[in-house]
Amino acid sequence: MRLSTRIIGIGITVFLLGSILLLMAFGLWKTEGTKVPAKFTSGVFSGQSNPADIRGSYSFADIEKHFSIPATVLADAFQMDTSIKSAGEYKAKDLEELYGEQQTGEIGTDSVKWFTALYLGMPYVPEETTLLPQSAIAILNGLGTIDETILHNLDAHSATPAVQQVVVEQTHVEPLEMVIKGNTTYGDLLDWGLSRSQLEEVLGFEVKDRALKLRDDLAARSLEFSVYKTKLQSMLDSLL
Repeated sequence: MRLSTRIIGIGITVFLLGSILLLMAFGLWKTEGTKVPAKFTSGVFSGQSNPADIRGSYSFADIEKHFSIPATVLADAFQMDTSIKSAGEYKAKDLEELYGEQQTGEIGTDSVKWFTALYLGMPYVPEETTLLPQSAIAILNGLGTIDETILHNLDAHSATPAVQQVVVEQTHVEPLEMVIKGNTTYGDLLDWGLSRSQLEEVLGFEVKDRALKLRDDLAARSLEFSVYKTKLQSMLDSLL
């Protein structure tokens, strides 16, 4: 029995559509531009988005949507300038351009994958040359959920790129005024050049969250803001 060309054509079309629907049902069909990361298929994270599938084209807003990490946290972790554009507009691939090549490795899309996995406590093995900025490590440390051994390994894969220098050269921003005020955060002090050890030596306690305002944290500890402000301001002035 011979089948007409029309019937054969309809059969092929039905077969193709059925295959696509089946692939979509299992999350294996992705059209160009679709930003839906693959999911873990086994283990305790089964069914959850896998950081290893984050692409360079993913914006921080995409990552927030699929991994529930606020775009502002990602922007703080990688020191992105949110005065230029919103945190959610930055893409993972932007890091390579902003940070440039490092002597011991690179900060790029794989850094975002690694940070996301560590933030969520998910498994991920980064490339040997992948680095994280100190600001990202500080946020992870502030979570209080990262094992000491892992933190030690992070310190060995950290970098402090001169991101601010790139922004200044491109936008001709006036030199930053390093003056401690009521809204000054620990992150500001670290970005201005003070080391974490210098801060903790003056304060007498461990700094875990760089987003905390100095005055608010001291008040919560019943410590006098003006006393510590004077000491820290003197240290900042010596850096000029």
